[in-house]
Amino acid sequence: MAQTLEEMPNWAKDCDSLGRNSRYPWSEWFNGDTWLLAEPYAKSVSDVPHGDFDTQARFFRHTVLRAADRHNVDVFCVIHPAKEYEDGRARMVVKAVQPEDGLPVHNARRS
Repeated sequence: MAQTLEEMPNWAKDCDSLGRNSRYPWSEWFNGDTWLLAEPYAKSVSDVPHGDFDTQARFFRHTVLRAADRHNVDVFCVIHPAKEYEDGRARMVVKAVQPEDGLPVHNARRS
């Protein structure tokens, strides 16, 4: 029997419309905190990715922006190049933007 929910269940927050689990914890990453994500090691270094996402940061940025659109949030998302780090992995800062943050919005979401 159908019922009204007072709040969204946690299990539903990171699912697609068919109920499949998301590959990434978008509801956590879009909670308003500032997140530093690292790309995986190059294949020449390790067969195990050991990153927060499984592709190069320059490609994953688009994934972040589209996910923010789907979650109806404005997002700040910038990449710091791999050459700046000893481990050779680029970093990405992701933050769901609030008006008081004073940060630019990088996704094209329309209100």
